[in-house]
Amino acid sequence: MNTEGTKERRTKLGPPPLVTVIVPVYLEWERRTLCLPAPNRPPVPDDKFEIIVVNNEAIPRTLEELPPNARLIHEPHPGSYTARNAAVAESRGRYLAFTDSDCIPDADWLKNGLDALIEHPATRIAGRVEIFREKDSSYLAYVYDLHTAFRQDRTVAKWSACATANMMVERAVFDRVGPFYHRFSGGDFEWNLRAKAVGIPIVFAKDVVVEHPARRDLRAIIRKHRRKAGSQLDAKVYRFVLGRMISPLRQVARLRREGVPWGTVLLITTVYSTAALAEILEFGLVRSGIKKPNRS
Repeated sequence: MNTEGTKERRTKLGPPPLVTVIVPVYLEWERRTLCLPAPNRPPVPDDKFEIIVVNNEAIPRTLEELPPNARLIHEPHPGSYTARNAAVAESRGRYLAFTDSDCIPDADWLKNGLDALIEHPATRIAGRVEIFREKDSSYLAYVYDLHTAFRQDRTVAKWSACATANMMVERAVFDRVGPFYHRFSGGDFEWNLRAKAVGIPIVFAKDVVVEHPARRDLRAIIRKHRRKAGSQLDAKVYRFVLGRMISPLRQVARLRREGVPWGTVLLITTVYSTAALAEILEFGLVRSGIKKPNRS
């Protein structure tokens, strides 16, 4: 990376903002306007935050519809975490706010996130991710994601980790932990484990909210699990396989504790078991070199 060129570009942009919003995009360009916090929305003036949209496709592109406080950069090396690292290198804010291209931030997302960062300095802020169903999408896929995906409160409590769909942190804290490792899935979880290891606390802020669409169908859920499995090649084989065999039973116990009806539990567990088998197969194929990890 050309650090001198990066510094020169950042200097030409004028006074640094308070926070940098980072959004990697791969293929889903029709969604990008949904994920961008609107400029001129008080109480965070648009000159107090910048938005960096990262084109993570091989071919550069230009965009004319971006807000005045947003800019597009290009990171051709595949992987959303590689794209996020490129945005961090270009960022000028004291704070970093991560979200995904298919997320819709709440009107007070930035304000509440900054309030949490100021109240809890030198921490990681994990915001709430609310699942919603898109028009003409699978109801079963929606129910599955509603009860299993982006449970930030549980992930914070159990693992001291969170997803970059809704994570905020001081730039100095990010630099202390280091960049995301290159992988197609789970890079945020791994980064948070490193943050925990060096003693950086995490706070779940329920009023820092983004909305995230459920997967459109069961095939999309299986693709997600296969991508996840292909990024865990450093796992021990017996632990990986045993974990996937036990996970559906753990899901049943958790869902029942949360009061989910038995009928819904059985539906979710059936999908979860199928996804677990797909993960085991994908893990074996990628680990043996028969195929490469899936990007999407």
